[in-house]
Amino acid sequence: GSPSMRAGRWSYSTSEEARHRPPSLSFSRWIRKPGWGRSATKQVIPASVWASVKNTSKTGCVQNHLWPVSSNQPSPAGSATVEWAGAVLHAVAELQAGTQALRNDERSHLRLGASLTVAEYLVPAWLRRLATALPEVGVSLEMGNSATVVEMLARGQVDLGFIEGPGIPGHLRSRDICADRLVIVVGKNHPWARRRRPLTATEVARTPTVLRERGSGTRDTLTLALAELGLEVRPLMELGSTTAIKAAATAGTGPAVLSALTVEAELRSGQLVAVPCPELSLERTIRAVWTSARSLSPSATRLIAIASSGN
Repeated sequence: GSPSMRAGRWSYSTSEEARHRPPSLSFSRWIRKPGWGRSATKQVIPASVWASVKNTSKTGCVQNHLWPVSSNQPSPAGSATVEWAGAVLHAVAELQAGTQALRNDERSHLRLGASLTVAEYLVPAWLRRLATALPEVGVSLEMGNSATVVEMLARGQVDLGFIEGPGIPGHLRSRDICADRLVIVVGKNHPWARRRRPLTATEVARTPTVLRERGSGTRDTLTLALAELGLEVRPLMELGSTTAIKAAATAGTGPAVLSALTVEAELRSGQLVAVPCPELSLERTIRAVWTSARSLSPSATRLIAIASSGN
C-alpha cells in the first residue's frame, strides 16, 4: 500500500513493498534546479511531486536518511542520490528522444521493395501521386525478383513490398492490387510470328525459352501453369532483367514470356509479336505485402490505396 491523506491526517501502509519503495526519480528534476534550497523548495517543486517524496519518507523508506521528514532539504546521502538519479533521468530522456526520432523517421520515410516488373512499370506513377498527397514523405526503393522482396521484408530492410508471384508466404499479410497476365512473345522474324493457329502447352514446354531467373514471379507463374498440365519449362537462357529478355526475343534468339505491361510498346511497333496459348493459365495478381509483425505506417497505407485505385 501507499500513504494517503484522510481528513488532514496521514495513514500509513505497513506492507514491506511500501517500506522499500524508492521516492520518485522525477523529484530530482526539480531539486537540481538553481535555487531549490530550503527557502525556495516549495516554490520550485510542484505540490504533487513534493507530496510524493515527503509521503515516501513517512513510510520509513528514507526517513532521517535521504530526506529527513523535518527538513526541506535532503541529507548528504540524499544529495548524492539526487546526482545519481539525474544521470539516470538524462539517459532516459535520451532514450525517449531517440525512440521518438525513430518513430518520426518511420512516418516521414517509406522503404519499399518491388519486383522488377512492378518497380519499372507501375511504381513510378504511384509515387508521383504519393508525393502529391504526402510531400513530406521520402521514399527509397529496392528492386529484385519476388523472392528477393520477400527476403527483404523478413530481414526488416523494407516496410512494404510489391510482388507478382503466384503465391504468398504464410508469414506475410497482403492486399491484391491489380490483375496482370503473361504473354508469349517472339521477334517479328521468328517462325511463330507467322503462324495462324494458337500454340499448345506441349509446344511451349518443348521449345527452349528465354526466361527470368529462378525466384522471379514471371517464371514461377509460367512454371506453375505448365506443372498443372504435367509439363516442365525448358530454359534457353536465364536473364535478370526484362529489358535484356525483350532484346533477346527481338533479335530472334527465341520465344520469351513476359508481363503484358512490359511489352505494350514493342507490340504496337511490331518489334515483338504475341503468340496465344489458350491451354496455359498465365493470369496472375500483383500484390502489396508486409510482415504481420509490423503495422503499416500512414504513408504505406496511403500508397496501397493509391496503387489499388487503378487511376
